[in-house]
Amino acid sequence: MQFMMFKIATGPDSTASKNQQDFLIVESCERGDLLTPLKLQKLMFYSDAWFVALHDEELTNEYPS
Repeated sequence: MQFMMFKIATGPDSTASKNQQDFLIVESCERGDLLTPLKLQKLMFYSDAWFVALHDEELTNEYPS
């Protein structure tokens, strides 16, 4: 049994980065992988980098505060 420590954002207040996080969390659960906060952070970084490399534009225009 895996422990789920993330809340999936829904509704009009969801941002692009929340949707990206939700996608990664759902994919991880479907594959049966354990997803820690550090692993999620790394996957967010890599997915952003791949998107920029393939499309020459940012996936989100949000920056951490």
